[in-house]
Formats: sequence, structure tokens, C-alpha cells
Amino acid sequence: MGKRAFLALNPEAGSGSALTLGEELRARLAQAAWEVRIHRVHPGENLSSLVREEVAESYDLFCAAGGDGTVAGVAGGLVGMEPPLAILPCGTGNVLARDLGIPLEGERALELILGPHDTRSIDAMQVGERYFFLNMGIGLNASVVRDTSQREKRLFGTAAYVWTAVSKAIFPPHAAFRVTIDGQESRFPASDLIVANSTAIGGPLLRLDPQARLDDGRLEVFSIFSKNLIEYLLLTSNVLLGWQRIDRHLAQREAYYEVRVEADPPLPVQADGEELGETPVYLRLAPRAVRVVVPVPKPEERRMLEAFRVKTTRRP
Repeated sequence: MGKRAFLALNPEAGSGSALTLGEELRARLAQAAWEVRIHRVHPGENLSSLVREEVAESYDLFCAAGGDGTVAGVAGGLVGMEPPLAILPCGTGNVLARDLGIPLEGERALELILGPHDTRSIDAMQVGERYFFLNMGIGLNASVVRDTSQREKRLFGTAAYVWTAVSKAIFPPHAAFRVTIDGQESRFPASDLIVANSTAIGGPLLRLDPQARLDDGRLEVFSIFSKNLIEYLLLTSNVLLGWQRIDRHLAQREAYYEVRVEADPPLPVQADGEELGETPVYLRLAPRAVRVVVPVPKPEERRMLEAFRVKTTRRP
């Protein structure tokens, strides 16, 4: 029996580039005697549930052509499963692809899937029955996701998020947080709280912890208390300069198992760019949950990765 691939593509992503790249991938896989099923993603559908059902159909490879939301939907259905995920980055930010070193240019991304490649098992954040892979935001950043329209994102890309964020940071929301990390409770005021699995927050240059990794078996919990736009701009400047650890508006904690967040008053919640309602919210870390197709590391990079994997095998 020949190999089989399942391709989920979002026709709204990348001004139609997902359709073009998806069809090109299908054609090239067909030339290599693969059977390919294409599924067009529809707004509001449970993509993870669909993928879980398709795993039972014995597919050898799952592909996602779209933005980070489409990628997370497919990846969520593969948690704990053997088939790997291949990514064709076609979204606005493509944060997961950037963090994994996956080429953003269409032809190079196709060559990675079809040619020599490696796989890397990445961690996930579980909220209820759903899985997310980048970050969860509570407060100002979640309201930015909620209030930036699809039309604005199509017209202006990441600049649409920046404009919404600036307008909201003039008078940012504040709340009294109660956060329980691995059983330890903390209380503090904040305007923003971010639980991060990925190093990048809100864009490739904004990295609250440059040492964070998608497969390090831990989450970073950042709380931000800024009173106005000027303080947010100063924090952004410090992050861009790599001075975030000395910024008095930012505090950092680590989580290895679970995070529970409550806020008074309740605040909006987003994960990987999807709205999740309001606090309270509870998440668990699922270490090395999904295998993803990535570039073959150089020999020295492979040695470093192996050493890192041995170091992080045991969690506290």
C-alpha cells in the first residue's frame, strides 16, 4: 500500500497562497505515488477533532497550510500520535514555523517536506480538550486579539495588531490576579499575563525569554503591570534590546506542570490567537506532544540538541 497524506489548508490565509502551495504539494506528493486528501478549513470547525478521526484512517503525514491557528488545529489532533506534522507557513505571523527554523518562503518549505528533513517533538498547552503551542494571553493582549478584525489583518498584516495594541495601551485594563503554578499560589496586580511555550510573543522580534524552547518541558509565566502607553513602549524597547530582566514592569515565573489563573474583574483570554472567553482558566503542560517536520540540524547543532534533551528529560 502506498503512503497517504492529509492536507488541511486555510483558503483565507496568505491572500490565497495556501491554496497554491497546497495544490503544489499535492501534485508533487502524487508524483511520488502518495495518496493525498485535501481538506479546506472552515471558520468555526473543530479541526483537531477532525484530524483525530483521520489518524484512525492510517495517514503517514499530516500537513497544515495556513497561519498559526490552522497549524495549532492540526497539531492539536496529533497530540500523542505517531504521524508527524509538516507546516506550510501561509499566515500573518507564522510564529511556530519561525521558532522551529521552518522556511517561510513557499518553495523552500515544500522542499523541506519533500526532501531530507528531521522531526522534533514539541510541548503543548492543554486547555480542556484543546491544545495550543505558542502562548496564552490574559488581559490587554487578549483584547487585542479579540478586537483586531480579519479584514484589518488581511489589509495590514501584523501592523493591524500593533495599531490595536497601541490604542488599548493608552488606558490598559488592570486586575487583581490569583495565579497558581504547580500548586504554589501568588497574588498580584497586573495589566497582562502571558503563559508562553514559544520564545516569541506578538512577533518574531518580541522575545520575553530568548532562552525558552518549544521542547524544554516548561512554560514561562510573565506578568506585566504598566499604567499607560508610555510604560508599555518602554517595556517593548527593553525587550527589543534584551533588557527585559531588569524591567520593573515585568515579572517572570516558571511552570512545569500546570497553571491556574483567576482575575478580579474577569479578563479576556486568548491562546495562539484564538479567543477562549474569560478567566478563570486552567492549563496543563503536555511535554513533547507532537512531532513536527523540521530542517536537518548541522552536526554541532545535533550534539547540542541531544545534550539539551538529556538535560530536560527529568522535570522538577
